[in-house]
Amino acid sequence: MEIITSITRAGEIGDSARIKVLREVMVTEQDSVYTDLHDRLQSIGIGICGEAPVKAPSLRMIRETSGYEIKPTATVEISDRNAMNQLDSIWNDFETCSPGHKFLLRLPLPAFRERGWIFVSDSIGQDLPSRISRAFGGPDLTVASTSGDSILAIIEDEYKYLIVKRTLTDEDYLRDESAHLSQIEFEASIRSLIENKITFSDLVGYLRDNGGQSSLKPIGFMRLLNQVAGISASSTRDAVLSVVDHDFAAVIPDAALEDRWLRLISGDW
Repeated sequence: MEIITSITRAGEIGDSARIKVLREVMVTEQDSVYTDLHDRLQSIGIGICGEAPVKAPSLRMIRETSGYEIKPTATVEISDRNAMNQLDSIWNDFETCSPGHKFLLRLPLPAFRERGWIFVSDSIGQDLPSRISRAFGGPDLTVASTSGDSILAIIEDEYKYLIVKRTLTDEDYLRDESAHLSQIEFEASIRSLIENKITFSDLVGYLRDNGGQSSLKPIGFMRLLNQVAGISASSTRDAVLSVVDHDFAAVIPDAALEDRWLRLISGDW
């Protein structure tokens, strides 16, 4: 299986024997995760390919589909009984859609958070959102062409599905590549802070001081936590966004907010 990795993280553990045991446990867990992922994708006609494409999507593409600068091309009401049919229709019109076509795929799941995009082939070609929904419980997905110049994302917001479709030129791609490393470093820093149990107030301050103001909006914040820590949007909304105002200031006692935040990032919410 060929995976495009966005970022590599390393931790230090003093004892070499302990490192070996931990590595064996991690490999076993990852094998289980990827076996399940492979089986679910295969059940809906998606196969994981062995060769990697030349380009991954540019930084601008990633930002525009991850909540930092999101501007939907279209929206579909989640409550609409024909919502899935509408999403399928949007997919069927997308230029990468054809039986046997290969493309890059990313889903809001831990396997993708750790490894980045995966390179897949679709044996069916039609109605991908509804197939993804059947296999994974929701239609959220991001698909990019192997040339890296076209991208389609379906993002579940509170009441709507947001659809983002973008096509970039080579000039756009080259201009954005110079900023790619800084974005990777920014996301890595947020991931590290969360792993080290940063307080909510300190994280908000860090985002304000380090160019992350666009993440201090509900959808941007939910997408950021999902991207770097695998925390679901609904959990983020219930745990913290429901008890802060539009400036991310607590509307409940600070200690109560920090307790909810700690439970959220510890996986106890």
